Amino acid sequence: MNRFWKAFWKGFWEGFWKGSILGLALFLALSALAHCSVHGGTQNSIAEISDLNPYIYVVGTIQNGDVRADKNGNGATDIHIHPLYTPMLYEQYLSFCGDRRDLVTTNDGSTIRPGNLVFIYKRAASRFVDGVACHDLTTIEELKND
Repeated sequence: MNRFWKAFWKGFWEGFWKGSILGLALFLALSALAHCSVHGGTQNSIAEISDLNPYIYVVGTIQNGDVRADKNGNGATDIHIHPLYTPMLYEQYLSFCGDRRDLVTTNDGSTIRPGNLVFIYKRAASRFVDGVACHDLTTIEELKND
């Protein structure tokens, strides 16, 4: 009986290790063949089309602003905005690349544009001015209440 158990356990462990190694090899082979990817856009012959809108907007009232430049001459327009419907709870500071006083002030350039404005700018920052990222401002539209 003792010889039987020795043979049994010897066969069991040999089979166990062979099965484990075979199972591991099969797992690794299937893992190498199987892969997943997140689809971020559609490729065409001209360029890749992204599913993400490259522009973002904020609606609010300009409180104040300033134009600054770094030692290389790169300028940025910093604007302090109170977003619509949240002026007491939330304020936002935006930095736009270049001197954008033409869009922020009235036609004569003397005062800040009044009323609620829609700021449309690129989501990704374009460059840094004095270590602060600035965005490309596309346009500022006046929000009309009908």
